[in-house]
Amino acid sequence: MSVNHDFRLPKKEILKKSHDFQCVLKRGKRWEGKIIKCFYFKADERKVGFVVPRRLGKAVIRNRIKRLMREAYRHHKYAVGEFWILIMAKKTGELPKLKQIETEFCQCIRQEGLASSTFD
Repeated sequence: MSVNHDFRLPKKEILKKSHDFQCVLKRGKRWEGKIIKCFYFKADERKVGFVVPRRLGKAVIRNRIKRLMREAYRHHKYAVGEFWILIMAKKTGELPKLKQIETEFCQCIRQEGLASSTFD
């Protein structure tokens, strides 16, 4: 039996307000990898926010990194339980690849117990 997942990322699943970001940073736990940091806490629904600091480069570079983080989350969002997650990029010296971001995000899910019951 195969499960047909919808891999879109609707606006209602994205954290946008400053208050929501501050809430995740204050209440949440933290996981840190080489490329990304994740802040998270248990909630009644799954939501995600993406942060790329200005020190990482010009807008073109920051937008590219943000797109890669969104794509990595989108591919693995059904592995995540009901958490509010804030994914923050770290300065690494070079533009990260999608596979690197996906690998670190999956490590975060496994190590921090964010996985839903359907995680592979």
